[in-house]
Amino acid sequence: MTEPAGAITVIPVRRQPGRIFLCRLEYGEPDVCVSDILYSTAGGRWGRSAGSYTKIRLAPDEVRAMLADAGFGIEFFENRNGIVVFIAKKP
Repeated sequence: MTEPAGAITVIPVRRQPGRIFLCRLEYGEPDVCVSDILYSTAGGRWGRSAGSYTKIRLAPDEVRAMLADAGFGIEFFENRNGIVVFIAKKP
């Protein structure tokens, strides 16, 4: 996990006329607080709505070990730009 606890990242997700959707990530140990933020305009005024939820952070090696301990074999693994994908199969 590359982001240190306390780091904050804001990701522009989508922009359309009259709407801007952002995702804010606030990194902790061992979790990340995700805030979805939507700015929208109605009647010539901009408003904001937001919601937050917490997700646990797991290192790929931890996930691999948990899968192996549960009897799964790794069929596919990819780590591209911090996006990790596992496909595991239990015989």
